[in-house]
Amino acid sequence: MNIRKLTAPRVSMVVTQLPQFKTQDDCSSNDGIAPIPQWHEASSNLHDLNMPLLNPDIGDVFSRLHNLFDSRQYTLSSTDLHDLTCYVVHRLLHWSPQHQPDDMPRNLSTSGIVRYAMILYMLIIQGPTYFSHARLQYAIALKLQAQMEHSWLTILCNHGSLALWLLSVGMIASEGTPEEQWFIEQTRVAAMALSLNFPDEFELHLREIIWLDSPIAASLFQQKWLNIWNDLST
Repeated sequence: MNIRKLTAPRVSMVVTQLPQFKTQDDCSSNDGIAPIPQWHEASSNLHDLNMPLLNPDIGDVFSRLHNLFDSRQYTLSSTDLHDLTCYVVHRLLHWSPQHQPDDMPRNLSTSGIVRYAMILYMLIIQGPTYFSHARLQYAIALKLQAQMEHSWLTILCNHGSLALWLLSVGMIASEGTPEEQWFIEQTRVAAMALSLNFPDEFELHLREIIWLDSPIAASLFQQKWLNIWNDLST
């Protein structure tokens, strides 16, 4: 029995903010939501992406999503995208920092921020195809803002594209809420710091992080960027 087929109609984490099901590990040796086949095909190469030293679990999800969306060799149907979203969101909601035996310094603060942003990005690009996830999205957006408030400028100094991606995701996810203005203002500051000269440069930066060529999702981002660009140009 494929548990992915059972989770599509409704997901209780929308209300509880807790994952409804466990997820399978990379060896598919346990019960839970299985990843789509493309997930196993996409390599995990975080070091090649010149990213901060993230927790291995978060870095693995990040690099696989980057490769899945960036490479033309992977084709994702609407069903694939839905199943991928269920898997990734549940996996990230289950995450809790664990001591790493290699004793390498890990930036857990940045890992937590990237974790929340990836959840939001997956919800954004999927959209409310099968169910509304507005309450979950808003709850995660609140957590993202709380964690970014005192650290996003440091991220901007060390990895400008990542900072712009995090803020852009938060801006879309918080649309229509009191928190939206905070994300808009910080995105404007980031755009100025990165000396963006035209709206399309936003997308160039985000493609370095995680970006799916989805017309619906792209239009959401592009309209926000255009508004910011117009404000900066006046």
